[in-house]
Amino acid sequence: MNLNRRVKRVGVAAGLALGTLGLLTAGLPYGPLDFLQIAAGATYTTTSTSSGGGGGGTSTTSTDTTTTNTPSGDLTASQLTGTAPTNVTATVNTSTGGTIIAGNTGLSVPPGFVGVASVTITISTTLPTTANIPGLAGNVIASPNGTVFDLVVTDATTGAQITSFNAPITFTAVPNGADIAISGGHPEILTVVYFIVGNTISVFNPLGLPPGTPLFQPNVRHHADGSLSWDNQNGAGVVQAVVANPLSYVQTLNPNATEQSGYDSNSAQTFGTKPQFSYLQVVEPQIPGVNRLVVLDPDTGNYSYVNATDVGPSGPPPSKTSAGVTRGLLGGGSSQGQGGGVIHNLFQSLSVGGSGVVHGLLQ
Repeated sequence: MNLNRRVKRVGVAAGLALGTLGLLTAGLPYGPLDFLQIAAGATYTTTSTSSGGGGGGTSTTSTDTTTTNTPSGDLTASQLTGTAPTNVTATVNTSTGGTIIAGNTGLSVPPGFVGVASVTITISTTLPTTANIPGLAGNVIASPNGTVFDLVVTDATTGAQITSFNAPITFTAVPNGADIAISGGHPEILTVVYFIVGNTISVFNPLGLPPGTPLFQPNVRHHADGSLSWDNQNGAGVVQAVVANPLSYVQTLNPNATEQSGYDSNSAQTFGTKPQFSYLQVVEPQIPGVNRLVVLDPDTGNYSYVNATDVGPSGPPPSKTSAGVTRGLLGGGSSQGQGGGVIHNLFQSLSVGGSGVVHGLLQ
């Protein structure tokens, strides 16, 4: 990707993240066009820390240590022959990039994705305790036996963790039997989430959500060979999990369900209330602990938080498509219209080469 174009996209992304958080804490309703109006130029570069939340414990079994300088490139299902992710540690020369195979999962690393000479990349099936796969609830379903793994990237010389990348790396995975099972035999509803940790930078946690919160990976692509692929520039909290995302809408159960400005009931302000059986579009996985959902109100075009206990599963409003009015408009999620996270896509698609907000609104 052209450097100026990449920096511009990442700049818009960071501006959107900060603006979004400011709007939420101020208790003001906002919609897609507000994200465009508050975008400001900002850039971020590869960041290294001596410790961080991206990594789980080091697995002590079935660890394959590999050194690779193979040029990076797209992977296909035929190259990913495992039935689940496997533990792999690889040293990659960043001047050439590389391709790493870990069971049914692969990683393509482009040249120059970070500003150090070489990196150690670890893909592990041992997860940090903050990534609670069985505890996922609401609009996503996952299996501990599915395609779930942790990624840790460190400077091969100093051992410092690298928490963001100058260029996106690309994951490819072939859903296994457990993934297909949670989809009910409908792989088109599969997508990917990652989990927030304490040192996840704001570009990848725009709403300031607490550690352990899952967010949709943007632009998950479904391929004809059955594989999924997605791009990633986040180096902190990179537990990746294939999930089923069968639910795009809910309806309010209570006559006066409140729409809140944040996930924390102690500080959130009330935007307003919704009548019973009102439709809301769910745009991110349920926030654990507080059990709230980030939703888009189709009636107003504004985002808010609602209590999961105040709503129940639903199909789309009669006048909307199953992919959701805004999700379809912005071109987010997978090629099947599932997942992706509308709020997340507003800035993530800009930073990793997606269709982009402006482009999507003009289509």
